[in-house]
Amino acid sequence: MIYWKKAPKGMVPGSIDLFDMRKIILLPIIILCLCSASKSDVKNMQIMDFGSFTMIVPKEWKKTKIQGIDSDVGRIEMFDHEHAGFNMGFFPPQLRAASQDDDESVIKNNISSAIIDGYKAKIAAPLTNNGITGIRIDSLWKLKDDDYDIVKFILLGQNLDKKNKTALLAAIHTLKFYKDKQFKP
Repeated sequence: MIYWKKAPKGMVPGSIDLFDMRKIILLPIIILCLCSASKSDVKNMQIMDFGSFTMIVPKEWKKTKIQGIDSDVGRIEMFDHEHAGFNMGFFPPQLRAASQDDDESVIKNNISSAIIDGYKAKIAAPLTNNGITGIRIDSLWKLKDDDYDIVKFILLGQNLDKKNKTALLAAIHTLKFYKDKQFKP
């Protein structure tokens, strides 16, 4: 015998609540994502903590702090002696479609927009083997109530091989920022 429970107010008996529908749709997607990441992939990753931000990177990568004057600066040592650098402060460099050393008419990087940890970001990926791989966020938080003390963030590597480029782009999407541990000049 089937027992029907009384439908909540405003719902037709036997119908599915929209919230329940989201759970039904999201559950298989979450299971698929968890199953697709192999155990070896997860074991070979680490959370790299820089204080005001973290990201998930390969275990072989190492962080190096660099003394900045008015910003939080550091380097990430990657595979095959390549590296990426970050700058969190008021005046980090811009992401550009062409390197400053290059002819400005030659576009080397695809720059797209994304939301990373709730912040509007620009992500650069090289069109060929040479170019910039990175992210820039123009407004993390304000240190004061004026428009001049807006903390910005950039993380980039230049002319990375395919393995480092792919790993850095994946790591960019895992960035988490912590305002309570924010950079203070």
